[in-house]
Amino acid sequence: MAIGAVLYDNNFSYRKNAIAWVREAELWLSVPRSKSRLTVSGLQIMILLCIARETTGLGADLIWITVGSLLRAAISMGFHRDPKRLPRTSLFQEEIHRRLWNTILEVRQTTCPKVPPVYRSDAIPTAIALRYMLPVRLHVAKFLNDLNPRRHQYDEVIQLEVSLRDAYKQLCKSIQGLQNSSLSPFDSQFLDFIVRRYFLSLHAPWFGKSLQNAAFAHSRWMVVETATKIWHMVSMDGDLALFTKCAAGFFRSVPIQAFLSVAIEILTQLEEDESLGPKTLRPDLLAILHGSRDWSLARVETGSTNIKGYMLLCGLIAHIDARRQSLPSEEVHKAFARNVEGALHTCMSVLQGISQKERPQDEPIEVNDGWEMTGLESVVADVESFFTFAPGWLVTDTPPDLTIWQ
Repeated sequence: MAIGAVLYDNNFSYRKNAIAWVREAELWLSVPRSKSRLTVSGLQIMILLCIARETTGLGADLIWITVGSLLRAAISMGFHRDPKRLPRTSLFQEEIHRRLWNTILEVRQTTCPKVPPVYRSDAIPTAIALRYMLPVRLHVAKFLNDLNPRRHQYDEVIQLEVSLRDAYKQLCKSIQGLQNSSLSPFDSQFLDFIVRRYFLSLHAPWFGKSLQNAAFAHSRWMVVETATKIWHMVSMDGDLALFTKCAAGFFRSVPIQAFLSVAIEILTQLEEDESLGPKTLRPDLLAILHGSRDWSLARVETGSTNIKGYMLLCGLIAHIDARRQSLPSEEVHKAFARNVEGALHTCMSVLQGISQKERPQDEPIEVNDGWEMTGLESVVADVESFFTFAPGWLVTDTPPDLTIWQ
């Protein structure tokens, strides 16, 4: 019910109920007699709980701990072993065995991308089509989580990209060749969303270098094109768009990463434009940037209290518009500050309206003095103070080196 509440409407009106349902499931699993939970039904409930926490954003930053418990519970029950090597059971039980283990691996890989894999790619005997991509996806995750990035070679990035692309093509052919295969639009979009995420993450560390070194131009092209495809999936009508709008976890972080990549590409194009006339930019990228601002505000309107993305995008758009008009640096700074302040007040109004709807009519609303932002005017007036917390590449004329991607 909590997962379905995300798709119920455009405003996630059942957010409060969804959180209560997730808490009830957590309470049920925390009751003693833990061994009685080691059943197929118990694993299914644990899987649904992990997905519900990820989509509702309830403790999503610690979801990897719960997923780790789920993985070890499945291993203790023998789900990591191929049913063909176990005592003979019915075809139905073998299929449940494979599907559950497949789902657990997928939940582990999608919800915990920053945690190094705890299993080898050659030690996963499954017969599911999607598992064809798991070895190369694990290699990408291991490559990106290497604590010594100096060992990374660009040739390895290209090889991983080719392997990932070939695996995806083979997966699509396998699905198309299945009899009675009827993928829904959400199924195909969700699969594409997951794969595009790996392409974006694989080339993101080299995106900053590509802005200054033509030897890495392929990464620049891949990041921008992948970000464009992600935007098309997010902006289309359908369940996936609702998930990215209402859910948390990687449903939010992947589009944000894509949008910021587009913003950096636009800023770089402004630097590279040496013409004396008006600065021209790719209209499709500008449309994505403006659309991402509306998307971020729509997330706030669903009850999300993370307003940093919307504020940053508003500031970026103002910064780019000012740079296109060749305004002085001081005017660029003021435009950025003015739009960030306006975005902050917009979010305050939206969240206060949501709070009023959720509170009982006879219960007064307590307003914290911190929400009044009484000192914001003086901070914004001092432009240099205001920009102490802004990224350096937003306020200078130097192209970004994007050390944040490393």
